[in-house]
Amino acid sequence: MVPDCATADGLVERVASSRPDVVLVDWDLPGLRSGGVLPRLRAGTPSCRVVALSGRPEHRDEALRMGAVSFVSKGDAPDSLLRALRALRGVR
Repeated sequence: MVPDCATADGLVERVASSRPDVVLVDWDLPGLRSGGVLPRLRAGTPSCRVVALSGRPEHRDEALRMGAVSFVSKGDAPDSLLRALRALRGVR
């Protein structure tokens, strides 16, 4: 389990040291979109899959384009996150 991170750089460091299979990340995490963090996560931990969350559904395409394997809007039904995580069981 990767603990909470306050910045995208902190996230990259924690993911590299803990090597999780899945990272659930708030798309508004400071530095996340500007620093190409998702490709850096994948480079350091190729098996890591990122599920992006945002209260702004218009970020979906951007998150997927930048490397998230799934996107859940905070306004979606509560079980949307569970469905997204369950769908990752067979994805590598």
